Amino acid sequence: MDNNQKSLLNEIMNKIDKKVLESKLNQGIEMLKNGSNEELVKKLGKINKEDLLKKLSEIDMDKFKSLNIDTTSLKQKINDNDFQRVSELAGTDGEQIVKKLKSLLDNKWIY
Repeated sequence: MDNNQKSLLNEIMNKIDKKVLESKLNQGIEMLKNGSNEELVKKLGKINKEDLLKKLSEIDMDKFKSLNIDTTSLKQKINDNDFQRVSELAGTDGEQIVKKLKSLLDNKWIY
């Protein structure tokens, strides 16, 4: 595979990653806004919180920008009550997860 083909393949994969991420973000926000506590606890219970925090920590400014994530739009969809709900439902790591999410949306990189 020559460099042009590799570049094209890389560009396609990045676009797919962006669409998948956008879809997951929107699904998560929709569930947070309209889902029952039981449903959310069940979903959050299936997630390894340490893995989630690790993945959140792996996101750097370049990755965030390369995905063209519209933080302004996300901030308009999520309010402090939503973050409080996530914190409560996520359990012992909830505050740390919310802190990292807020830092990503505010473009303040904490590690």
